[in-house]
Amino acid sequence: MQSDTSLPGTVYTTFAGPIDQQSLPRIFHNFAAATQRGVKVLHLLFQSTGGLIGDGISLYNYLRTVPLDLHIYNTGSVHSIAVLGYLAGKHRYISATGSFMIHKVYFPTHPAGDASRFKAVADALVADDARIEAILRAHTNIPAEKWALYQNQDVIFDAQQAVQCGIAHSIQEFQVPPGNQLFHI
Repeated sequence: MQSDTSLPGTVYTTFAGPIDQQSLPRIFHNFAAATQRGVKVLHLLFQSTGGLIGDGISLYNYLRTVPLDLHIYNTGSVHSIAVLGYLAGKHRYISATGSFMIHKVYFPTHPAGDASRFKAVADALVADDARIEAILRAHTNIPAEKWALYQNQDVIFDAQQAVQCGIAHSIQEFQVPPGNQLFHI
């Protein structure tokens, strides 16, 4: 989506990768270019195993307000913080063989430091968990037994469970109609 020519009103595109400082500007740039070039409806195949918390929350906030009718498709795996970006889609689909995974925030390494530094890290983790859980609860109806598992382990949702919980709206495959161009972010 990088030239100065107009695009059709409906565009099909793909994204596969982590949610981080390299991918976020590409996503922002391509979505902005789409709106500037006349796109009204965007179908996005979205594949990600996660990434950075702040970038995932930024992606969520951006995608839910971008002036496009966003149809987002999980065709394999959408895990961890990438689930928030997915939840921003107005129309959410999952392939029959797709899955989602959510978990609490974790800090993978232990920096050298004193108790005050560790307390600051712990406080940040608690705050991030609260932000993520609020977004998940706002868009889903995950049952209590899954929330209980979420407190201590990764929670996986297959396609049927994802629809039942409201993560996805329906099971549907990503398909580009003949004659349409496919873009990649």
